[in-house]
Amino acid sequence: MLGFSFSKLIVLLIIIVVVWQGFKVIRKWRQDFTKESLERKNNSVNATPENMEKCSVCSTFVPISVAKSCGRNSCPY
Repeated sequence: MLGFSFSKLIVLLIIIVVVWQGFKVIRKWRQDFTKESLERKNNSVNATPENMEKCSVCSTFVPISVAKSCGRNSCPY
C-alpha cells in the first residue's frame, strides 16, 4: 500500500528543496539578465550625439572624434 516511511518523506523533502532552490537561482539569473540588458539599453539611449564632419575628398561623413584617413592620397585626415 501507500506506506509513508521516514526515508520516503526525507527524499521527498530533499527533492522539494532542490527544485525550490533551482527556481530561485533561475529567477535571480533572469532578473540579473533583464537588469543588465536594460542598463545596456539605457546607456545606448542616453548616449550623447556626436558631431559629424564631411570629408572634402570622398564626401562621406565621419565622427570628428575618430576621424581617420580613408586611404586616398588627398584625404585631409
